[in-house]
Amino acid sequence: MAIEVTEEIGFSKMAVVVWGVLSIVVGFFLITHPAATALFMVEVLAMFWVIGGIIDVIRSIAQRGNMWGLRLIFAIISIIAGAYILSNPILGKIFIVKFAFIFLGVSAIMSGIFNIIAGSQNKGGTRWAAVIVGAIQIFVGFWLFGFRSDAADAVVPVIGTVLLVPILGAFMLAGGVISIIASFSGNSPSKPAA
Repeated sequence: MAIEVTEEIGFSKMAVVVWGVLSIVVGFFLITHPAATALFMVEVLAMFWVIGGIIDVIRSIAQRGNMWGLRLIFAIISIIAGAYILSNPILGKIFIVKFAFIFLGVSAIMSGIFNIIAGSQNKGGTRWAAVIVGAIQIFVGFWLFGFRSDAADAVVPVIGTVLLVPILGAFMLAGGVISIIASFSGNSPSKPAA
């Protein structure tokens, strides 16, 4: 029993190390070559959509369980979206960057509102800091929505590549390093009693 646990923990640690190394490599390329790496990642995502869509079509037809028709519809949409992005990688990247701006804008506004509410209810010294951070988050959220205008359509992919991709790369680098450190610290299996 102890051997199985040790092997399982060893495998888990190895998976975390591999994930950390891959994250560091991708993060490095996102920082040093943001446009090419982002375009490559969009194409890989599109391939996953096509392959996953084909698998889901087969599964939905072969296993007609609950809501198989809905699964079939989503699989077909996935195949069409992936094929479109593969045939037009630049347009696919523009779409994904625009979606990222919307998602980040909504997230920033919601976090800002939460920080203002939480900060105004706090009675400690961090009250004003939370309110100020919340106000900045709301400002950044609306600033991100400002890029949704028609005049900015040509600028959004460039700004997205210049700003968002290297930031994502930095997060991936940091996450990779933290994953590797976390895999080697603590959680070592205890030796079984003799």
